[in-house]
Amino acid sequence: AQASALRELLAQVSFSAAFSSDLSRARQTAELVLQPRSLSVIESAALRERSAGNLEGQSTDFLDQGIRSFFMKEQSLIKEIYLKTAWHPELETTDSVFQRVINFLLPHANHH
Repeated sequence: AQASALRELLAQVSFSAAFSSDLSRARQTAELVLQPRSLSVIESAALRERSAGNLEGQSTDFLDQGIRSFFMKEQSLIKEIYLKTAWHPELETTDSVFQRVINFLLPHANHH
């Protein structure tokens, strides 16, 4: 429903390219949003959501406790520390996510 609503919202916008993670649900969402355009979706693992390793599938109580504990520490409010650390060693850092997405998108930027 959200992808259909977005498709309607973007109906008058022209795109020169479309990108998605290589996960089927992301590609399917992108294809739905792009209809009726005949633009193909460029897929990449670099565009996947933030990896949480073994944390994926954990209870929200466990995750909430870890996140709350991390943000209660004053140092987590310092931008440089926040970007390069995560509240759990399994969690991909914000900086790592930024770097892999930027490294994927920059070569494409010249063409679009």
